[in-house]
Amino acid sequence: MDARVTRTRSLLRDAMLALLQDGDAHSITAQRIVAQAGVGYATFFRHYPGVDTLLLDVADELMGRLVKQVAPAL
Repeated sequence: MDARVTRTRSLLRDAMLALLQDGDAHSITAQRIVAQAGVGYATFFRHYPGVDTLLLDVADELMGRLVKQVAPAL
C-alpha cells in the first residue's frame, strides 16, 4: 500500500478513536473525523464509503493488535 494511503488511514483511525473517547458514537460524523484528523472532507470518502466502514476498520485493527499480544501466551 502507498505510504500516503497508510498515513491517511492511520490519521482517520486515530481521529475516530479520539472521538469515540468522548462517549457518543452516534454523534460522530465524517465532518468531525476529518476535522480531528486534519485531512480534507473528500479525502475521507476516497478511503472509506462512510463512518461505519471506518469504525469497522478501527475494530479490525484493534482486534489484530489484541491477537498479536495474546497469541504468544496461548
